[in-house]
Amino acid sequence: MRRNDQPAKPEQLQLFFSSRYLNIEQVADILGVPKSFIYRRTARGHDDPIPHYRIGGHLRFKLDDVEEWIETHRNEPAQQSPTAIVAAMREAAVPRATQPLKQTGRLRNGR
Repeated sequence: MRRNDQPAKPEQLQLFFSSRYLNIEQVADILGVPKSFIYRRTARGHDDPIPHYRIGGHLRFKLDDVEEWIETHRNEPAQQSPTAIVAAMREAAVPRATQPLKQTGRLRNGR
């Protein structure tokens, strides 16, 4: 309740919620993904949902919760992964000359 025990007007509540909570379009923009991705990640029963509030048929998100969820999905490349080792070897390798081989008159089987 507000001063004088008057209930808040709907437009005041809307301003309050819109400043504290994000809607699905805003979250999709933040993550750079389509809205369908957000809908899938908020579907009941999803094994890795984005933290959200379901108010009637509307979804609302706290920015801090979304940022924390993003951080839980951070992947850092392993320093000793086979791909990283091969890439490091290629960088360290001395470049070889790429001149074509001289062709002799013989075929491969010595004929």
